[in-house]
Amino acid sequence: IRATGVLYQSILEDPFIEVISPGFMNHIAELIRQAEDNFRSGYYDAALISAQNSYREISAIRIQAKQERQRYQHLQSILWKKLELLEQELIINQRVPVFDLHGNPLPNEITVDDWVSGRMSILLEKINKARAIITRPVSIAQINKLKQVINHYLPQWRMLMNNYVFQARAEVINSQLRMNIALMVVRTLSHQGYKLVLTNYAEEDMRYDYEAQLVDDEGSEILVKVEPIGSQ
Repeated sequence: IRATGVLYQSILEDPFIEVISPGFMNHIAELIRQAEDNFRSGYYDAALISAQNSYREISAIRIQAKQERQRYQHLQSILWKKLELLEQELIINQRVPVFDLHGNPLPNEITVDDWVSGRMSILLEKINKARAIITRPVSIAQINKLKQVINHYLPQWRMLMNNYVFQARAEVINSQLRMNIALMVVRTLSHQGYKLVLTNYAEEDMRYDYEAQLVDDEGSEILVKVEPIGSQ
């Protein structure tokens, strides 16, 4: 009984016991209490059987708890490494090269955040916050949460990152198209006597309207404005 009590004390602070067998601590405490009661009452054989059964159960669950701890630590390690990798990919993709209308790379780069309303930075914040999940106390819910982040959220975040980069590049191409459309109108109007006075993106920002101002010999002015798709 004494040896069983010592073994029982060794698992009292092990959180993985309740993870793999909820209610086990109360169950084994009751068995030990029964063994002690039987011993005090002189039922030594019954006390011995209860103590031996308790000892075997505790020994078995200690092994299971150790295995579960190893699996949990492996899960933590996988999540940490995957978060690190995704963060590095995000940082690398914060600035990317762009392409012209024919798919040829241009010499300049863009900051993706500028073209997707800061959503790359928001995604980076989510990844940083996800690290806090790794250090939470172990529980069944915690283990399920780690698996959910690995199997669901991480692939989703990587897909969002790729979508943001694609969207930013597409917006740059659309910006070029706005300029090309405006210049086609300018050429048409030039054949009708209008002269180009000013042409540029609104606020000198490629994300906004492309504008061209023309005037003829009589002072009549025309403002050509090509707005981004979906603008009001």
